[in-house]
Amino acid sequence: MTTSTINETMMSLKNQFLDGNNSALSKLPTKFVQSVTVLCNQFLTGSWENVVEGDLEMERVTGGNSNLIFKVVNKKVPVDIVLLRIFGSENDAITAKDTLVFSILSERDLGPKLLGVFPGGRLEEYIESRNLLYTELPYKSSLTLVAEQLAFIHCLEVPLNKNPQMMPMINNVLDEIKSSISDDFLVDVKFTKIVIDESLVPAIVNYQTLVDEAVFIEKVLKKMASPTVFSHNDIFGNNILVRNNVIITEAEIVCPSSEHPFVIIDYEYANYNVRGFDFGQIFCEFAHEYNMPELPGYEIYQNLGATDEQIEFFVKVYLTKYHELKGIKLNDLEMEKEVDKLKVEAKIGIQLAHYFWSIWNFRQGLVAEVQGYDFHPNGIDRLGLYYEHKNRLQSILEQ
Repeated sequence: MTTSTINETMMSLKNQFLDGNNSALSKLPTKFVQSVTVLCNQFLTGSWENVVEGDLEMERVTGGNSNLIFKVVNKKVPVDIVLLRIFGSENDAITAKDTLVFSILSERDLGPKLLGVFPGGRLEEYIESRNLLYTELPYKSSLTLVAEQLAFIHCLEVPLNKNPQMMPMINNVLDEIKSSISDDFLVDVKFTKIVIDESLVPAIVNYQTLVDEAVFIEKVLKKMASPTVFSHNDIFGNNILVRNNVIITEAEIVCPSSEHPFVIIDYEYANYNVRGFDFGQIFCEFAHEYNMPELPGYEIYQNLGATDEQIEFFVKVYLTKYHELKGIKLNDLEMEKEVDKLKVEAKIGIQLAHYFWSIWNFRQGLVAEVQGYDFHPNGIDRLGLYYEHKNRLQSILEQ
């Protein structure tokens, strides 16, 4: 079987799924199973080298966004399991960047091992795990581990554009919204999962409203001058794997092995960005629950937003680890100034995250459909949360 045949087979299955043909996944096509068998023969060693079509058992793993992900088990040796990822994007630049970052993190034990790369996808280490719950993320024990891992990520040197990508990210999404609408994009602002002072939010939001906010945000970023670091940009519970048998409580995390209890995954949106965005993204997720059984598929608990105490705790753990990794020594006064500065960046980051994921949801609502999830209401709710504390951004311009 040729490489081009394997690629065509993978893309065919992906397109059937994206077109809503879920029956394509109930009984996997013979050609697809044959293709996966060849890939296992080519890229994997040990018991995988001689597997034949009937030796594989495949199960789709949910939570892959636009990617198709399968757990692949060698039935002859059931403990031998790998993950097969078929890229949703056909943009070579995006998939190349994703695999480059994945490879670097794999080599540095900051993610699953990369086992093989082929046109349209890759084979990865399968980690027996579950996702971190949104209720567990605010625990001091969890925040400590996530803050330290974030410091590792922010210290990485990755061969990507070193300019901050916040505005390109925003403008790319806005451009895609514009190209997906025939008339002006008009949003009737009615909140689904939040309650805020409606006087803070425009009654009608159109495409130009979103563009005006982007212009405003760009001015804030220039004035704030947040350091640029390699950033994940999408850390939340579904992107944090908790290894099997790890016990999490508010006070401690007990791991029976020497491996790190948490593995941060999915670097699809990773790039060099303003430092505060990763912090804001994490703090937003204290109050967001996904995978709800009924539409719109999410819940927002406004009373669970990150407190000043939680933000300060996280920032201090992060800076301590970051300075250790960089070999930086600060006295108490210098450390206090760093903490205060990063707390401001983090709160700005919360608003940046609300705005970005608002327009991202609007875009997704125009170009994609996911069973059990409604993008548009989430876009409106996130925009409302952005406007609720937009004054945080305004205060930067007034300094």
